[in-house]
Amino acid sequence: MRNKQLWLLGISMMLALTAACSKGGGEKTASAGKPATQDGKAIVTLAVRDSSPFYKVLEEKFEAKYPGIDLQVDAYKQEGETWEPGEYDEYKKTTNTALMAGKGADIIEADSLPFGEYVDKKLLVDLQGYIDQDSGIAKDDLQNNVLEAVKIKGGLYALPGGYFIRAFIGDGKVIGDTKINDSNWNWDEFAETSKDLLEKAKQNGIDTRYALANDPPELILQEMFIDSYPSWVDEAGKKARFDTPEFIGMMDKVNQMYEERIFTQEPADIGKQLFYSSALSSPRDFIDVPYTFFSEPRLLSKPHSEGPARTRIVPVSQFVIRESSPVKEDALKFISFLLSEEAQSLKERQGFSLLKSVNERALDELKKETDSGSYKLPDGKALQAVSGDEFARFRDVLNNGEQFAQLDSQVVIIVGEEMAFYFSGEKSAEEAAKLIQNRVTTYLNE
Repeated sequence: MRNKQLWLLGISMMLALTAACSKGGGEKTASAGKPATQDGKAIVTLAVRDSSPFYKVLEEKFEAKYPGIDLQVDAYKQEGETWEPGEYDEYKKTTNTALMAGKGADIIEADSLPFGEYVDKKLLVDLQGYIDQDSGIAKDDLQNNVLEAVKIKGGLYALPGGYFIRAFIGDGKVIGDTKINDSNWNWDEFAETSKDLLEKAKQNGIDTRYALANDPPELILQEMFIDSYPSWVDEAGKKARFDTPEFIGMMDKVNQMYEERIFTQEPADIGKQLFYSSALSSPRDFIDVPYTFFSEPRLLSKPHSEGPARTRIVPVSQFVIRESSPVKEDALKFISFLLSEEAQSLKERQGFSLLKSVNERALDELKKETDSGSYKLPDGKALQAVSGDEFARFRDVLNNGEQFAQLDSQVVIIVGEEMAFYFSGEKSAEEAAKLIQNRVTTYLNE
């Protein structure tokens, strides 16, 4: 039971950061003509999954800048409301049905929807052309690495409000002068390096016992799978590659690392493990998260299957615009505002900014705090100055975050469910892989 809870927590962290839809959003937009208020304002509807302070402030600020537009935010769930079992699937199905019929809100927060299908059917506006032509958008200031990463089939059909970064953090005190080629290491090399470092820690009297702890093997394999999602799932071609020697080998490698006690699913106190994989949601997290784990943290590239290391990003609140919206031109002004310094600087907005200048300003302020000795960690402890090299590393991670694949949450759930049977010993790797292959293939072709 505990393993299942941990796995579900991992699912929620990686997939439920973003979402899609509106309860009854399609009923608010007229099917013909341009809907307007009694005083002549154009009505633009924005459908979101959950109400939040960000959307309230965004609506207020947007309408102040564009007084001729009435932005109506329709949330499926209000603040404080909980999701009942099955309700999330139902709302995705409802929104998907409306969009496929060319209906729904004008703008939709749509992270977990099947973008590829909408693009194929030309249901969404390609925002890249609009951004290129809008002189009010500071194009040189955009985090274009992020915008390029979230493109689908060559077009920018969804614009995130911000983004998180998946970070890999090591214990610098144990690593010391050990050479780690993290820009190009795979999981086999990570396992061998971890063995050497654990032995080194033991010899130096450092009570470090594991490379990674607290997570069941299905969650670790799930992370590997998500990092290389396009290698295993071809959604456009409706094909999967789970019953392959490569995927089976990845399963066996994870199992071996648990059997050798390099990894453990048992809880371990901070300082008892060498590495942590964590999500960073703001510039401040570059300091707060690593220094919570270690007194001398080392920000590293995560082990990966093949090719050079690429930092994985997790878009927050991706917005799409319906091609059939009767107020498409007014809805596009929302994109301009979202990319403005005013909107990107809102404290209620989640994630790193899509503007380099906003991120740089936040890092400069952090550098001043740490240099002055006034910086306090979340636990209240003072932090010594953080080196300029570390801040250079922070900037490098920000500007090189470019790994992203639009995930289908149902595929990830299927993989997680069947992997658990393998790691519990109930099925062989080949049997589990075959079941995953059959279930995912059936799902993709439904």
